[in-house]
Amino acid sequence: MKPGGLDKWIAQLSPGWALRRAQDRQRLEMFGYIAAGGNPFGRSPTDMSGSGDSQLDEWKLDDLRDLSREKFRNDPLYAAIIMAHVDNVVHNGFTFDPQTGSDSWNQRLTEWWEERRNRPIDAAGRFTFRATERLVGITKAVDGDLGFVKHEDATFTPVEGDRIREPAAGADPKIVNGIETDRIGRPVAYHIADVDPNSRDIAATSTRYLADQFIYVGTPLRFSSNRAAPVLAPAFPLFDDVGQLRESVNKAAIVAACLASYVSSDKDTQFSTLTFNKDADGNERATADILPGTITQLPKDSTLHSITPGQPSQWLPQHFNMLFRLAGRLAGVPIEVSLMFLSDVTYSSARIGLLEARRTWETFQAAMESGFHQPVVRHLIETAIATGELRAPPTRVKDPARHGWIPPPWQWVDPEKEVDAAIKAIKHNLGTEHEIARSKGFRDEDQMFKQRALEIRKAIDAAEKEGLPKYALLSDLAEQEKEGKKQNAA
Repeated sequence: MKPGGLDKWIAQLSPGWALRRAQDRQRLEMFGYIAAGGNPFGRSPTDMSGSGDSQLDEWKLDDLRDLSREKFRNDPLYAAIIMAHVDNVVHNGFTFDPQTGSDSWNQRLTEWWEERRNRPIDAAGRFTFRATERLVGITKAVDGDLGFVKHEDATFTPVEGDRIREPAAGADPKIVNGIETDRIGRPVAYHIADVDPNSRDIAATSTRYLADQFIYVGTPLRFSSNRAAPVLAPAFPLFDDVGQLRESVNKAAIVAACLASYVSSDKDTQFSTLTFNKDADGNERATADILPGTITQLPKDSTLHSITPGQPSQWLPQHFNMLFRLAGRLAGVPIEVSLMFLSDVTYSSARIGLLEARRTWETFQAAMESGFHQPVVRHLIETAIATGELRAPPTRVKDPARHGWIPPPWQWVDPEKEVDAAIKAIKHNLGTEHEIARSKGFRDEDQMFKQRALEIRKAIDAAEKEGLPKYALLSDLAEQEKEGKKQNAA
């Protein structure tokens, strides 16, 4: 890959920066992502035929994962998008929703879960379900995938993606990227690299777990792929561009604060006393160190040239916004959310942006529910029944572990307008109370009504205890009561 003019300039200005660009490009070029080559407008067409597993094999997954982890640690913009994505997908956690068809058993499961979710679920006893839920969101976004080894005592061992790999001893065509499949591609076992107890690094040995002993959490992007890449992997070149813009602004400011000049002459002998060094292209350049306050006499027939670096042009903020919006779009994160750019946001633009973002977040929520919540908690319920932690369910319950999950509710952008819109939608049969209840985190409208009825009962009891009118603590109902008394008197 031949470097372009910009790369040559960077090599002279900052060799370390040039090396990082070359390394990033080499990594990206290995796994075929766009903009990995020297052409800033994309790569030339290449042969990308073959299965998803052949295009995204174990080594390329390692490169993607390593680059994503490095950016998450060291690039604040990358980390801002990831954390905004997790904050909106996971937020304060999903709500457990038993769906066994038995009200009594559903109630028993709900009461059991209220206590069980606060206990650790990992074998090491470090993470509760809520803590694990958030870490799964982060790991899935940064690494692409992960897994859990199931144990008989209703605990799990979390396994990060780099440990799901092919055994070191010999190649087996049935094992691809650490997943062993049958002849139709159905997973039958997972091969997990062991951890060296001394160095804590991945060991050369591995352990084989049958498919029913392991929960894989990941969302491949092709039918022929069995593994998933980091969510922002296609945007790696964009973050490189954003990094270059940030660095160019910083360097322009530094150079502008200093004196930069050079001397030219038609006579080579004028510079015989200077030191000559070769630049990145192999050309000899005369150099001299000039300390602050130095007064020097220039050779005859020479000319002093001062360098005034051009500052970033007017389009820089717009270009930065465009790159950041493209990068954040993969995770459903508008720049207004990740960087809190809210100065020019109107209600309409905020609502349109959030509605579009929520569609993306809901897709990730659905994948997380089916890949993590459902299998993990089903194992917990079945183990609790088998060990007697949960009393045996009624015989009429066909699936005592059947349940769903309610994603975290979205907050209203403008409560007054949206409440009014919801009331009108229900009134004109364009919406339902069930939809409203689910959107606010309730299982259904019955739960919402029961909760509201309980609150009204408490307010009435408190008012009567204080000798106040029945609805005095409920202003809307108090007004309705007064109006009703007037009508009755009339």
